[in-house]
Amino acid sequence: MTKTSLKKFNIIDVIVLLFIVLAAVMLIGRNFMKNVEESNTGAEIEYTVKVMGVRQPTVDGLMNGGKVVNGKTGDPLGEIYEISTAPYTEEQNLLDGTIAVLEVPERINAYVTVRCEGVVNDDGYFIGNNQLCVGDTISLVSQYVDTNGVIVSVKEK
Repeated sequence: MTKTSLKKFNIIDVIVLLFIVLAAVMLIGRNFMKNVEESNTGAEIEYTVKVMGVRQPTVDGLMNGGKVVNGKTGDPLGEIYEISTAPYTEEQNLLDGTIAVLEVPERINAYVTVRCEGVVNDDGYFIGNNQLCVGDTISLVSQYVDTNGVIVSVKEK
């Protein structure tokens, strides 16, 4: 028959355990309060989406303005504030073997500026559950148009 020894807790074990639990609670609480304090809820966000290689009817549909939603989730993304256009270009091989950047006829790059209310904090810019990051592809759907584009700028207005 073997004896099993049970270790008894002494006061030092209890103090160390309480210290560890208190330190964990303080770290979690500090990080949570930091995020709450530094969040700017209700901030006006302005972002620009580059819609590449579209035809004139798509640009006309965007120029009608109005509210846009995320085509994948249906979440509201704001209201179209401004639109500018530029010629759409592509690299093409020429007959002499060189590569040149040429304008593509009947194709346009549209820069759509959208304004909305959102949240700004250290983690980025948020509209509902959508985070706005430069370089991300976003699906814009309005009453007149359904298209995709790349976010080229985001700022707090």
